Amino acid sequence: RFLARNQITFDWVMPDDPALATRWSGALPAEGDYPTLRLANGTILVRPQARELAQLLGLQTTARAMDFDVVVVGGGPAGLAAAVYGASEGLSTMVVEHEAPGGQAGTSSRIENYLGFPNGISGDELASRALRQAKRLGADILITRKVIRIDPHARNIFLDGGEVVRAHERARTTGKAAR
Repeated sequence: RFLARNQITFDWVMPDDPALATRWSGALPAEGDYPTLRLANGTILVRPQARELAQLLGLQTTARAMDFDVVVVGGGPAGLAAAVYGASEGLSTMVVEHEAPGGQAGTSSRIENYLGFPNGISGDELASRALRQAKRLGADILITRKVIRIDPHARNIFLDGGEVVRAHERARTTGKAAR
């Protein structure tokens, strides 16, 4: 699910698939070592944590700066839209997303009520387009991260893992998916 939601190409092979032996080079994983992943560079991961996997795949998990004009909590359609608008205005913008850009809407097969798509669009395609646009405009999109606490007076955002970033403006999405 994590790979698919983050638009990472992968091939899934079940342990009882007869093709496993021919598709997996080297010793097969032990029965208790699933899921096991082999990356294109040969790195093997046994039951990896999402953040470890994200880092190895080159997804952004840490902020490039500690001070932002805008910090958006949640990478659903509204959060990604806020990132596009903020970054397009030249504001340093960061989105903090727990699992994958697109939020719950990213799993929708068809979204009929999103502005600019009169014939509808899949949630995955909407998330992919918004993510590309936000990144192209310079927004930081942190994946596998959670906001633990916000100090509204100092405008500090405390992330899991001990990082603290500061924001000049606040934007928070409701987490409700477009349908």
